[in-house]
Amino acid sequence: MRVEVSHRDTASALVNTADAIRANGGFVADDFLVREVDGHFSCAISDQIGEVGRPLVSYPPRLTVPLSAITWSTSDDALEPVAGLGGLTTVQREFLDDWLTLVNVTGKLAQMRSLIPNLAVNDVSLRLHLAHAGYPDLAEPAGAATAHDALIRTHSLRMPPQKDGAGETWRLIPLKHLVNHHPSGAEQLLQPSLVTVSTSATSDEIETFENYGDLDAMQLLMLFGFVDDASPLVHSIPTAAVGSSLGCVRVIGRAPRNPRPGHLQNVPNLTPTTDGFQLGHLTLRQRNRESLVGYLAMALRARTGCSRRTAVMGAEDILDQLAQSNLDYYRRLDELAAPATGTDPILAMIAAVSRRQQERITAMWR
Repeated sequence: MRVEVSHRDTASALVNTADAIRANGGFVADDFLVREVDGHFSCAISDQIGEVGRPLVSYPPRLTVPLSAITWSTSDDALEPVAGLGGLTTVQREFLDDWLTLVNVTGKLAQMRSLIPNLAVNDVSLRLHLAHAGYPDLAEPAGAATAHDALIRTHSLRMPPQKDGAGETWRLIPLKHLVNHHPSGAEQLLQPSLVTVSTSATSDEIETFENYGDLDAMQLLMLFGFVDDASPLVHSIPTAAVGSSLGCVRVIGRAPRNPRPGHLQNVPNLTPTTDGFQLGHLTLRQRNRESLVGYLAMALRARTGCSRRTAVMGAEDILDQLAQSNLDYYRRLDELAAPATGTDPILAMIAAVSRRQQERITAMWR
């Protein structure tokens, strides 16, 4: 592994991590490159450019560190454990110490406080509007969330219980947490036997990416604190529409991060209600409107016995209303973020994501 960083301590921590992975049944490719500029990390490769699926990092899940079992100090300046270390193995403690060096030397807690909307947005009206998009934590006052929690979530994976019965939710994934996101990045295939980082067709000496899952621009901002220019989909906000044939159709949540494969991505969980239907989620993506119209029309015909033409027209009307509801949401978001967009970085990020969402909805479904 190669390292290009601005701090001697972070260089040592990265090299130690790679050496520990290799010494404990794992693998780190010689051409895997980790860069750090102004506290921000990225990864790249130097050999076999454009090859898909070549392993760059892999190790058994037992090397991941159960971060949610640790109690942390309340310091705003540094992430420091105060309890819960007794159950860690020697190598887990080594990984933890090196990770703490990376996050503390580069000021990751301060980054979280400035980039994650739940931490950086103070305006009550804006927080409540963001909450209505499916982020209920924003309904709480600013300060209810902590940078510690945000940092741990963005550097961890939600892992299943281990064979020893430990059921911690969040586990540190050494080196893997440094690989940034792109929709064309390598798929994160969670295998029972290995934690992996692989190459994608877009991997090169500039950067190698992973795909964090079926996330839209809003989710990437809310969860990870960055503005996405490439996500090819929009997940509907929780909303509702009323049609003369279908009745009230409610979208109650967001699509799962790792959806079912193939055409099943376009089939949300649809449940009849007393006054219409309930959709578990609705995702707007290129060329999926027709399949969703057919799905809703089929449900309508089964329920009412109406003609196919009537069912299709009813489904089209509902989808038009749901798309418009999403556009209205983001236009109101523009209004709430606009007053200080030029002076407040987080508001500028929110405005940029809102603009991207509107452009995608209009291009795909209007």
